[in-house]
Amino acid sequence: MQPASTPQDDQERLEQILGQAAKAMRELQGAQTRIGAVTGVGTSVDGLVTATSDGHGAIISLKLDPRAMRLDAAVLARHMTMAMQEAQRVAEQQTRDVLSELPHTRAMPKPLGSSLVRERVEEATRRLLG
Repeated sequence: MQPASTPQDDQERLEQILGQAAKAMRELQGAQTRIGAVTGVGTSVDGLVTATSDGHGAIISLKLDPRAMRLDAAVLARHMTMAMQEAQRVAEQQTRDVLSELPHTRAMPKPLGSSLVRERVEEATRRLLG
């Protein structure tokens, strides 16, 4: 059986949890900023189409070499699709790399159980009724 914790113990534990949560929030905000700066670039195999994607997967730029206009529409469409998909894959990997660097989001303390308050009330009642 664990020794009963004191209100001071509870306060210290809550302060520790709040401190860890605040640190995790700061890290998440920093990650959000870094993800906002992510860009992935994909180029078709012939180099005629280049696409750029942001950290959320949106295509933000599509550039066609003038020689691409000589391609058949279906071939050009395939090259564009492949360049855009590659740009999104690159951006997704960069985003995953940013998220994998967040140690405090993986090491958050266990949440307080619903029994904590009940145990403290029961303990206080026992002390009062002594």
